[in-house]
Amino acid sequence: MKKVWLAQNSLVISNYLEEITVPLQQVERVSGSFLMTPELVWLHFRQPTIFGKRIIFMPKLRLLGGFSQHPVVEELRQLIKEANRGI
Repeated sequence: MKKVWLAQNSLVISNYLEEITVPLQQVERVSGSFLMTPELVWLHFRQPTIFGKRIIFMPKLRLLGGFSQHPVVEELRQLIKEANRGI
C-alpha cells in the first residue's frame, strides 16, 4: 500500500521510506475497487518504477462508498487525459 498525492502534473508516491514523482503521462490506466472495504485504487504505469509497474493505494474514506468506484478514479482519469493532450 502506497501513499499518493497530486503535485501539479505529477503524482508523488511514497512507501513511507522512499518517495518518487511520476508524471501523469506515465500512468497507463487507473482502476478502482467495487464493493470492497477499504476502497482501493490501482495505478498502472507505462514503464516500471522503483515500486513496480503497478501500485495500490487507499483513497480518502467516503460515506456510503462501495457501490461505485471512488470518485478519485474518474478524477485521475480526467487529469491523465488532459496531461496526455498536452504532449
